[in-house]
Amino acid sequence: MDLLRHLQGRPQDDILAETPSGPMTVGAFLTEAARWSRAFRRAGEPRAVLFAECRTRFAAAMLGAWAAGVRTILPTDMTAYTQEKLKGAGTLFVFNAGAGFEPTAEDAPEEGDVLRLALPMEAELAELFTSGSTGEPTRIVKRLDRVLDAIDQLDRDFPEPFPSDALVWSTVSHQHIYGYLWALLWPLARGMRITDERLMFPETIEAALASSPNAILITSPAHLKRLPEMLDWSKARGNLLGLVSSGGPLPVDGLQLSHRIFGKTPFEILGSTELDGIAWRQRKVLDAAEGEDPVDPVDPVSARWRPMPDTEIRAGEDGVLAVRSPRLAPAQWFRGDDRIRFDADGRFELLGRVDRIAKIEEKRVSLTALEAEAVASGLLETAKAFQLPDDAKTLALVGVPTDAGRRMLETEGKLALVRALKAKLNARFEKVVQPRRWRFEPVMPADARGKCTIEGMTALFDERRFEPVAWTTGHNRLEMVFEIGRENIHFKGHFPEFAILPGVAQLHLAVVTAQRYLGVPAAVRSVTKLKFTAMVLPGARVRLALAFNPEARTLDFTITDDRNADVTYSSGKLAVGDDGADQ
Repeated sequence: MDLLRHLQGRPQDDILAETPSGPMTVGAFLTEAARWSRAFRRAGEPRAVLFAECRTRFAAAMLGAWAAGVRTILPTDMTAYTQEKLKGAGTLFVFNAGAGFEPTAEDAPEEGDVLRLALPMEAELAELFTSGSTGEPTRIVKRLDRVLDAIDQLDRDFPEPFPSDALVWSTVSHQHIYGYLWALLWPLARGMRITDERLMFPETIEAALASSPNAILITSPAHLKRLPEMLDWSKARGNLLGLVSSGGPLPVDGLQLSHRIFGKTPFEILGSTELDGIAWRQRKVLDAAEGEDPVDPVDPVSARWRPMPDTEIRAGEDGVLAVRSPRLAPAQWFRGDDRIRFDADGRFELLGRVDRIAKIEEKRVSLTALEAEAVASGLLETAKAFQLPDDAKTLALVGVPTDAGRRMLETEGKLALVRALKAKLNARFEKVVQPRRWRFEPVMPADARGKCTIEGMTALFDERRFEPVAWTTGHNRLEMVFEIGRENIHFKGHFPEFAILPGVAQLHLAVVTAQRYLGVPAAVRSVTKLKFTAMVLPGARVRLALAFNPEARTLDFTITDDRNADVTYSSGKLAVGDDGADQ
């Protein structure tokens, strides 16, 4: 569909979005789009990088760019590395208000500008990036007619399509294909109201839903499986019309948690940047007979996937999924990465990913099989093996230990856990193709979509990072134990004859740990009550305690001696976050 023409045809005083400054009408939004379009035409550049957390600003800039014939580039992050890669002649950068390219007073639209806006539907003006879960993120360029094809029909086959007067909240970023489609384009096309704010924490999710009748939540497994039952969800439950989840598989315990909190399970979307959304399902949680647990708590029929509207799916001769859709090249079949099996009703189940093969020292090894063998040891819940980007000859493995693995890690140390895993791998894999680098974590690293990426896993091997050996997690609270070895890079030069861990390294440990495991915003506004009361020497075993208050956006930290609780090394309070939400 032509989204711009659709918006031009709506009553201009309809509410399009709920913003912190009040409701935004369709007319006001289109005026903003026209202002952006004039600005892009004045600048005369062919490309614009969009990275703005305000959803209405992002959408107005996007439509204005398209109407001006400017290609929009949607990076999934804006690190210095990403920004450097995207820089180039003819590229504008649109950030939050007050940063980057902006319309000026001379770009104010003239009478009739809004109705003259038009989209070149066959032009390749949308550029997105893959998740990077299997390597460097890849650019995907799409024509507007394929991005917007039947965008208003995404929920057509749901048992009860959502009403057009719904208010759409989201925990996921619109910088990624899932949030881009479901939290932005779909509600705009359906006449629903969008929201500017991205919900980052359980408390803000509960408060937003509790105050919003006819609410829809666009979310991910990373958020759903960590919702605390201690919050009062009764008002949110009464207001919530439905949940949509994507970004990875939702574990059964997360599905059951969603059912207990909201009284419903999410519509789960299967897809990728390359293939778009291709299938959906809504699993049904079975009620257990009194005093009994069902063998399988999920209805098996509801666990199978159905193709999205106007999408064809088949299994190739090798059983690998293939897709054909108007949102891709309409006459072409595209191969996926999953093996599938159909039932008699035309639904299908996923049988696992196609083997990932790596070449180490001229020998091929299935990373899929290696991960499965590591998990079969009973010491890891999940495992991800990959080749380090800067050293393709070295295989690395990141694992989340089971209770047995955690006990071994805490009591016997990392080396003992690595040796136990290697003993399991020795039965099937030559030593030359086994991992040489290991990291053990409470959870797998994940980006804003809940995707475990090569970049995220590689960051765990940064020599500046402290490795945890024990941890206890709770709602907005965390305790983590670290062994501060003599070889720790933070001791170098501090001081040559008497090594101590710098205070800035202790503060860094608190900040990055809170960001990584508690989802604390990246920006630090201020540090107060900062105290350093004892020296951390090589060989110390320290316990970091964190407490995050998402409403006040404050983080309290304390670092003590794990062997002697009477010794406190440092403590303080941080004010975190900034005027914009973190991406």
